[in-house]
Amino acid sequence: MVKNFSSKIQETTFTSDVFLILLGCFNLVLGVEWLVILGDITWNFNKLIMKFRGHGKKHVLRGASAQNVKNAKKQHLLKALEGGVHFYMLQLCHHSEGLMQSLTV
Repeated sequence: MVKNFSSKIQETTFTSDVFLILLGCFNLVLGVEWLVILGDITWNFNKLIMKFRGHGKKHVLRGASAQNVKNAKKQHLLKALEGGVHFYMLQLCHHSEGLMQSLTV
């Protein structure tokens, strides 16, 4: 367990205890310990939306559906970064081999 782990989501820092579990392609799963600190949460699983308030701010997290996931070439990502687009995390995974590459910008 990592006590008082801090993570930043939408410019707000959240602190909670996290458990380290080897899960292959995932670096971190925000579980019950993190959800507890959020208070009331509104979920819409059909739209893959999660809404909550944290530190006085409204937060909306949107999941990616299979139809919204697109492949991108490295040069397109670099060009988008030059144009001011912000990326939070990109992971490339192969189902049988696990994590192939991780990029955080």
